[in-house]
Amino acid sequence: MKPYPAYKDSGVEWIGKIPEHWEISPLKFQSEINRESLPEITDPDLLMSYIDIGNVNGNGLISPPKVMRFGDSPSRARRIIQESDSIISTVRTYLKAIAYFPKTQNNLIVSTGFATITPSESIHPKYMHYAISSEKFIDSVSSRSTGVSYPAITSTELGSIPIWIPSISEQRIIANFLDQKTSLIDRAIAARERKIKLLQEYRTALINQAVTKGLDPDVPMKDSGIEWLGEIPAHWEASSARYYYDIKLGKMLNSSKQNGEGIRKKYLRAANIHWNKVLVDDYMVNEMEFTENQFIRYRLQEDDLLITE
Repeated sequence: MKPYPAYKDSGVEWIGKIPEHWEISPLKFQSEINRESLPEITDPDLLMSYIDIGNVNGNGLISPPKVMRFGDSPSRARRIIQESDSIISTVRTYLKAIAYFPKTQNNLIVSTGFATITPSESIHPKYMHYAISSEKFIDSVSSRSTGVSYPAITSTELGSIPIWIPSISEQRIIANFLDQKTSLIDRAIAARERKIKLLQEYRTALINQAVTKGLDPDVPMKDSGIEWLGEIPAHWEASSARYYYDIKLGKMLNSSKQNGEGIRKKYLRAANIHWNKVLVDDYMVNEMEFTENQFIRYRLQEDDLLITE
């Protein structure tokens, strides 16, 4: 990745300098956005493969489309995908859900929560995908999104975001280079994830062994009287957790009832608890209004244990 002989100011502050022979152009001039959608009069028995926002993340398509009849599909199942299209999420834009479709099956439909990007003849399709996947482009999408808990961007605003345009031959070279490099990286990630999965399984087994069998492999054992627990050390007892814990159920709060007179605190949901970690990213934690009694009853204290049902 050697530097180019000369660079120029792109004229866009967040893009900065670009190679001298490149150009800058709004996305809408280099593609068709939301080219085709299913009409309301579509045959309700039409079978389609549907992709929702949950099928896609920053790494592309992560789960297969769901096959369903048009008549049974949600109202947002409308955007038609064709070969070489890319999609980018226009709602909950912090998810950075972007995917590329080099080939498509019949009746592949995505949610209206995505914008479909069909590149013009002057843009290599895979280069277009990499351009809209770049950190600078995604940051621009996020900065133009409106809404706090459900940030979104309109297709018109999306189309006004500029992308950088080399020659078509250079686009092809860049796309091929990135295909090769990202493939190597993806294989390395997959190998690391397999190791992480094995370590997680070992961690679970280690905890289970220590808390149900103890640390002494030679200790005498007895039947616990509980089928799923099996044998335990002979000097241990098995007893219900309610005798050792003060158990309280959480509470669903309705944000629409806030009137500005209560105590505002961060509100953890089940989605914030994952693999023995509390996820407290700004976009995942809501501030809610509690009455004084609610705050006293439901606040978390040191050494509390959270379990999702």
